[in-house]
Amino acid sequence: MNIQVYRRNVPTIELPLNAAIYTRKLMAEHELVFSFATPVNLDLRVGDTLNYKGELMTLNSDPERTLTHLKEYNLTFQGQRHTLERFILKDEGKATFDYFGELDVFMLMFLEYVNSVDAGWSIGELDATEPTSLRFDKVDCYSALNDIAQAFAYEWQIKGKVISIKKTIGTATTLSFSYGMGNGLYSLTRNLLENSRIITRAYAYGGTQNLPKDYPYQQLTVPDYLEDPALVERYGLREGYVEDLEIYPNRTSTATGVGQINEGTFELIDTALDFDLNGQRIAGEDAYIVFKSGILSGMQFKILSYSPSRKSIRYEANKETNGTLMPRSGLVAEIGDQYTLIGMRMPETYVTAAIAKLTEKRAEFFADNSVPRIAYDLDIDVLHLKRLAVEPREGDIINIKDDSEGIDEDVRVTSISYPAHFPDVLEQGMQFTCEVGNDITYTRVQKIEKDIKDTRNVVTQVSRDSWENDRRNILALNEFKTMVFDPDGNLENPLIQAIAGLFGTDSQYYDLVDVVMDINAGGDPNAFTMTGGRLVHKRYVIEGLGYIWQLAPFSATELDPLKAYYLSAKCSRTSLTGEWVLSEEQIATDGGTHWYFNLGVLSSVLDGSRSFRPTKMFTMISGGNIETDTITAYFINVVRLFAQVITVGSEGFVNAGISGVSDNGGQSVRFWAGADAQSKDTAPFRVLNDGSMEAFKGRIGGFNIDQNFLYFGSTNIEESNAFLSPTAIHYKTDTSPGGQTVQYDKQIYIDVRRSAQVAHQIKTISMNNQPGTRRPNIALDLDAHGSPNTIDDVALQLRGGVLVYNGETYVKGRTFIQNIGGGYGMVFVEGIYINTIPYTG
Repeated sequence: MNIQVYRRNVPTIELPLNAAIYTRKLMAEHELVFSFATPVNLDLRVGDTLNYKGELMTLNSDPERTLTHLKEYNLTFQGQRHTLERFILKDEGKATFDYFGELDVFMLMFLEYVNSVDAGWSIGELDATEPTSLRFDKVDCYSALNDIAQAFAYEWQIKGKVISIKKTIGTATTLSFSYGMGNGLYSLTRNLLENSRIITRAYAYGGTQNLPKDYPYQQLTVPDYLEDPALVERYGLREGYVEDLEIYPNRTSTATGVGQINEGTFELIDTALDFDLNGQRIAGEDAYIVFKSGILSGMQFKILSYSPSRKSIRYEANKETNGTLMPRSGLVAEIGDQYTLIGMRMPETYVTAAIAKLTEKRAEFFADNSVPRIAYDLDIDVLHLKRLAVEPREGDIINIKDDSEGIDEDVRVTSISYPAHFPDVLEQGMQFTCEVGNDITYTRVQKIEKDIKDTRNVVTQVSRDSWENDRRNILALNEFKTMVFDPDGNLENPLIQAIAGLFGTDSQYYDLVDVVMDINAGGDPNAFTMTGGRLVHKRYVIEGLGYIWQLAPFSATELDPLKAYYLSAKCSRTSLTGEWVLSEEQIATDGGTHWYFNLGVLSSVLDGSRSFRPTKMFTMISGGNIETDTITAYFINVVRLFAQVITVGSEGFVNAGISGVSDNGGQSVRFWAGADAQSKDTAPFRVLNDGSMEAFKGRIGGFNIDQNFLYFGSTNIEESNAFLSPTAIHYKTDTSPGGQTVQYDKQIYIDVRRSAQVAHQIKTISMNNQPGTRRPNIALDLDAHGSPNTIDDVALQLRGGVLVYNGETYVKGRTFIQNIGGGYGMVFVEGIYINTIPYTG
């Protein structure tokens, strides 16, 4: 059974249909793939067509051909949807542009261009949408269609040249399949989708902008949660959340008037504006107007003032890097342009509306994730389909059953694949396969594109001074690209542009543990050492042994100052041991009995010293992302930096850093100094996650910090001016040699605010219970001596209150104790003798 091939509607050759597999996937491939051998050369060219099951299919790439005694051909004809890959979407001649509107507006723009290069395309079904904005940057029309559908969270379908975009593609059918003879299934394979997990309780979070004053959360939040008690009972409590930073209190409206006040000031009038902007401004913060459509779409401008009577917003032009202003002549807002406002507190009605929208988002998220997200691979009995005289199509809803596994589910067909001569011819071993599930499974390319777009939710968490800054930077970058040149005339391509770049090879994907390199060892540029340690390889392994090699220490002296060297780890292929090799010659990885894992290049002696450039590991640059091991730069300018550990220092003094590792809860170290990263938990200076600080070195005011105390002067308590520890307080104002004169002239104030309160009580209890021994129990020992006049040696002076001694109260006044010898002292109040008490002087 053959099928006719055409070239410009003229028949050419026929191809064997029984050598082809037909595949259709939802929002993905539509292909007829031939694989066969023939003794003759076939006249096939790019652009040849055939008609299969009522749809035109085109050969879009040269056939693969292997020449042996036969000619083996592999060629792919593709459906009309792949024709869109040939064209770059343009709007009014521009390949890079922003667009705003509802879905039908986008598709009118899309079809206007597509039909200008390939006539006959039309719109099928379009579901209603809210308006959104989207940026196109030199994308082909097939990718642009994906972008449009995903921007509205919809799906697309193409039949012939008719495009439909709906919330869900497909129709319900009465088809039902189960395992077993006569039931339609040879086999059923159940696959859990990647990154899938069940959610039984869902939360929802929105954006951070335009929140009311005293709003209790840092971002728009639905205050409660959504859960299904039955699911909680079945699966247990499993929490998850949806976050959409684009949902926040805002008002998208339309300009009813525009104007220019002067070169740098513009005006937008909105007669429908229903609140006074002046009453919603945030003190100390700038408010911005953000255009959602028109020539200024995606740009934001600082609001200068608002006139409630005219409902006029005046905004400031942005100054570009070359000094020109935007907006400017010919590039200004127009009546009908849509805009929104950020950086201000929106009225409660807008907060309520945003919460409602976020609640809807949560409900959708919960519905999608409260059941297992699965896909089934079905191997369907072709004879069963032949009897039914019907076949599943992508998007159709079918029922599958498996009593032994308890499966009875309505699922959607996401792809079909079968021999192209089915159902006209049935053969032994013929297979009709389906992929079905309750979610779309994307092709690898689409998944990568979708993952890249999903990172927008992460990127938009970063606070930027202005969206306009980014836009200007891109314009400046495009200008820069056109002006790059090699002034020395050595480079054929001074600018390399690519989608992604990967630097590194498999043999260099390894880490080193406990290995320290000493370049210019001991100050000698011709000496080089490496400590022992471990090499942990990510790709190479000795089967049955592992992938962690123990490396011996290495040292080299008397290197040639004029030569550079290659440094490699020579690792055994039979045991987990290795050594370092320094060579003038390049060494390939495969060294017979050993692998040589290149580490880098040791330079020749330049200006009296050597440097080392590593080549291990890899660097991946993809779009706006860089994945690598080490970044070395003189200056790094970032808006927000996420890191596990940042260490600072140079020339052997790398003794401080910042840690994002939560390895000890609230006590995890966030900032440290005085130790390397491995010893950060015992560094002499630490700031912990809970905000507490620990310091064991340095100064606070005039006080020095020691491991166990604070001091001023000397670490010797007897010689120190001031000394404070958990067990001692010492203070003196005179530190003359030998400490002969010590004056305590500072006053201690104790403020007692409650009646009958003891400000300070000293009480000692003797533990001396041995009969016949005498050890005095002294509660307070005061010594004042050395004055020429004994009466001026005042050991205790009371300036207020009364004296209570043995329960007796004495008059208020000056009290002192005078030593009279023999172990006794006399108590005087205002010079009046009160009592004699034991005194040990």
